[in-house]
Amino acid sequence: MNVTDWARFVADHVNEGKKKGKLPHYIFSADHTPLPAAGLWSIWIDPDTDERILSCTILTGPPNALLEKIHDRMPVIMPTDRWDAWLDPALTDKDALRALMDVYPADLMSEYPVSTLVNKVQNNTSDLLKPLETPAVG
Repeated sequence: MNVTDWARFVADHVNEGKKKGKLPHYIFSADHTPLPAAGLWSIWIDPDTDERILSCTILTGPPNALLEKIHDRMPVIMPTDRWDAWLDPALTDKDALRALMDVYPADLMSEYPVSTLVNKVQNNTSDLLKPLETPAVG
């Protein structure tokens, strides 16, 4: 038996690696409000043992103009005015659901490179969020 439903995940930022190379970037809303991402959660029940397995995922889609320089995808950012529709179990129309997942506007986001120390989960310090001084390319 499987049970799947829509979810919403809220974060104050996302770290993402650059396409070519591994320089991570701190990605956040330009006004420093949380970034709510669309997601799914699921419960799978093993028919032999009745063990319940809980899982979740954050949906990704094409990047906006800001993030396409960094990666070929980005989380589906779900603005607050779409939460009720996204979480409505009665909404099953695929086109209506796709319309809720428009690419989030680049001008509402900001980013800067950060240390590769963010790539190790055991590192947990506010220094990880400091902008990395990088030489100008050009």
